[in-house]
Amino acid sequence: MVYYCGNPIRTIAPNDPSDSSILNYDQVFIRDFIPSSIAFLLKGEFDIVRNFILHTLQLQVIEQCDYISFCNLLHS
Repeated sequence: MVYYCGNPIRTIAPNDPSDSSILNYDQVFIRDFIPSSIAFLLKGEFDIVRNFILHTLQLQVIEQCDYISFCNLLHS
């Protein structure tokens, strides 16, 4: 289980220990959680799915704000 800000948010993503390349977690993060979220919901573990959605949205807002700040800095 992966915890963020003290809350369980998802299971650990699978990886190939023989592959040293950096994975594209930014592209597969949400897609990979869908099967786990269905399992959590069926088991009545709603908090994990809720935490994942809330924290993912928070991180997207932070990333967008950082991008906008960076763009504003370039154009000032």
